[in-house]
Amino acid sequence: MPGGIILETYELDRSLRDAGIPLISGFRSPIEKDVFDLLLSGSQPIVVCAARSIENMRIPNAWKVAIDNDRLLVLSPFVKKFKRVTSALSDARNRLVARLASHVFIPYTAPGSRTEMLAKCIKKTGNQIFTFENEANQSLIAMGAEPIKAHDLLKRFLSLSKD
Repeated sequence: MPGGIILETYELDRSLRDAGIPLISGFRSPIEKDVFDLLLSGSQPIVVCAARSIENMRIPNAWKVAIDNDRLLVLSPFVKKFKRVTSALSDARNRLVARLASHVFIPYTAPGSRTEMLAKCIKKTGNQIFTFENEANQSLIAMGAEPIKAHDLLKRFLSLSKD
């Protein structure tokens, strides 16, 4: 992921946290894990969708506090036998997250990547995808993602959350 997009992602996520915008994600990639830690310091609702069964999952102490405060939900569509994350389970989880979300934000996707394939599936459902206005996102923009700057996206999410 290009450095400028990483910085914009952190800026956006701090703003979403401070505005109390609920978020859902798998929070699996390194940047998503960093963002999740940032979000835990806020007060907005968070949904973690695991790409494996959550039966017998060890819940970190920081998560337990958020769960006890009714601001973190951990869910999974997978039964007990799916104990390990796989590419197929991750893809299924990502499609579920996209269906549950009222709005989809993809900061960046490399051309030909699994994330780009997910974006194509999302577009087929008619859901709007937002992405950063950046030259590196031309493939996402070409498929219909709305290019937007971080501060404009926050304004849009705030207005959409009032609907």
